[in-house]
Amino acid sequence: MEETLYSVVVNSEKQYSIWNTDKSLPIGWEEEGTKGTKEDCLEHIKTIWSDIRPKSLMDYIERQIPKKKVVITQDQKDKHLEAIDTYKKRYSAGLDTWSGMDYLKKGIQIFFNDYTSLPSKDVFEIGIGTGRSSETVLELGHSLTGIDVIENDNWSILKEKYGEKFHAFVGDFTEYTRSKKYDIVLDNGCLHHFEPEYYEITFHQIHHLLKSKGWFYLAVFKEDDTSVEEGRVEYIDGGKRRCKYFTKKEIAALFDHYGFTLKDTQEVSRSYDSLMTMLCIAQKQS
Repeated sequence: MEETLYSVVVNSEKQYSIWNTDKSLPIGWEEEGTKGTKEDCLEHIKTIWSDIRPKSLMDYIERQIPKKKVVITQDQKDKHLEAIDTYKKRYSAGLDTWSGMDYLKKGIQIFFNDYTSLPSKDVFEIGIGTGRSSETVLELGHSLTGIDVIENDNWSILKEKYGEKFHAFVGDFTEYTRSKKYDIVLDNGCLHHFEPEYYEITFHQIHHLLKSKGWFYLAVFKEDDTSVEEGRVEYIDGGKRRCKYFTKKEIAALFDHYGFTLKDTQEVSRSYDSLMTMLCIAQKQS
């Protein structure tokens, strides 16, 4: 006897269920995209429906939380936009030297090997660039949504290869407004280029994107002088690109201030020089 095929379905309240594919969908429900046996579909629902509160309730709770408006001066915004323009030009000219560096991919592999396990997770990546890190995540069976300031030709290749598991947007993450929640947010080398005035916006955005107890993976330049409490800052590309080197103490304070618990830090060699990248693994506190 042929086994019944089921489909995972979802309603407007982001509640999930399964439905026999031979039957018409009930009003108010649509297919999520996963099909299989009853057991397979139920197992998939366990991985994607970690917060069973209906969307209307979550939206209500979100509205009750006072929003602190971060004030950015025009000079600070101009500096931020100037840095974004520098990245666009470097990508367009093929000068994104960082894109081919193995240490970026290695850090992602360490995180997913040590802190996550299948089944698949919903992942958001800040600054996906060529998609090198993204493909590492996709190869593990996860779904990934990413954002960067300029589109890359590799995005269409990843889309063709991974279909609905991959989505990418052009934009400034500090202005990202979509409401979907994710299990994991990855920043594989963006924050250390931001001006400090944008830290608060960035951390608030990440906190908002993550589901309860979601994971935040952050890779930053590590300060090599162990005698200092605050790492150095350098400017490159004619003073338009900021490079901040963090101490572990600085990183721990940032995470704690913005509602995250720092679970671990590891170090990975940048391979092209004597400096190290610090991999920071944190969890949303609530």
